[in-house]
Amino acid sequence: MPSSFLLLCFFCLLEVASGRVVRSPPDSSISTCFDRSGEDVCVWYRTSGFCEEKSVERWIREGCERTCGFCV
Repeated sequence: MPSSFLLLCFFCLLEVASGRVVRSPPDSSISTCFDRSGEDVCVWYRTSGFCEEKSVERWIREGCERTCGFCV
């Protein structure tokens, strides 16, 4: 087994080496803002006005954050 390996964390990559955790440099090719519900579904929600609908805001923020413009 190699002395170091990569763990994928919820928002970061951590390198575990010799019993200590060291933060890896950010990878610009990995985006943390994406549409979990799928781009086609989210585009339909946006064009149907659901991105501005307060009654589904929590779900839209979690499922269609990129298409609806909730990325930071």
